[in-house]
Amino acid sequence: MKTDPKLNVYRRKSKRLNSMSDEFVYVRTKGRRASVLPLVPLMAGKTNADPDYFIDLKINGFTERYLTVVEYVVSGSGYISYNGITRKVAKGDVYILYPTFTGNYGADKNEPYVKKWCNIGGRVLPALLKAYEMDDQVTVFKDCPWAEQYIDRIHNVLSEYDENDSDSDHLKITQILVELIDKLYKEQREKSVKVIDIDAIARYIDGHVAVEKITVESLGEMFYVNKRTLTRMFEKQYGMSPIKFITAKKIECAKKLLAENYSVEDVSHALHFSSAEYFRKVFVSVEGMSPKAYKNETKKKK
Repeated sequence: MKTDPKLNVYRRKSKRLNSMSDEFVYVRTKGRRASVLPLVPLMAGKTNADPDYFIDLKINGFTERYLTVVEYVVSGSGYISYNGITRKVAKGDVYILYPTFTGNYGADKNEPYVKKWCNIGGRVLPALLKAYEMDDQVTVFKDCPWAEQYIDRIHNVLSEYDENDSDSDHLKITQILVELIDKLYKEQREKSVKVIDIDAIARYIDGHVAVEKITVESLGEMFYVNKRTLTRMFEKQYGMSPIKFITAKKIECAKKLLAENYSVEDVSHALHFSSAEYFRKVFVSVEGMSPKAYKNETKKKK
């Protein structure tokens, strides 16, 4: 990978990002009206191992520039946090941050990652991802070592990129992205066909809802199935969405804990509700009474 040392002036550190470990292959200098153009390369490069590396986009996210981020983890590990969810990424993983992403991501302090990445503006890539059902805020593909060559190919195009005569390069980058997304999609489908067992997923929820925070995203990552497919499977098998199924199992567990005289606050915390107040609201919606009322009623029956 060719790295232009002049581009390192774009390294900077602030409350929102620490890019001091980045090596830039390309940084766009021309106007960035990415929201109205089909495809606009904005930045590309490599992030070297740095335990302090982070990017915080919880406030504005990417939507302003219609930006999509594609990254490949060469070594080490890192995290992506959004909507109260934290997902780990490690060597061989590819992850895509959709324009709707509002969160933060960075290196693992103990084993900071090295990663290669490209930031692409415009409407072509989001449209492609939506067609492949990859339009969640974050899509993670585990163990895809072959994907590094695709990022390298984009870097090679951008290392010779001419902003004043870019049509042919745009076609090259688009073709590479189409090949990459298609292969990621097909590989994920192959993995999901091998491991998806809806009853096994339900049993996993039932057995782990009291010991860990379970989300649709975490289930998708564990069982290699995207959110839409998981939702369709749960609705067909159990007549409800996976979110409602998880909630129902939480309430079942909550009733047992309340009957054992645990406090509402303790139960809320144990079952990973965002607050005791939210737990009360969910409990009432399912059981038709408050947790406290259920607890008192259980005591009377003893």
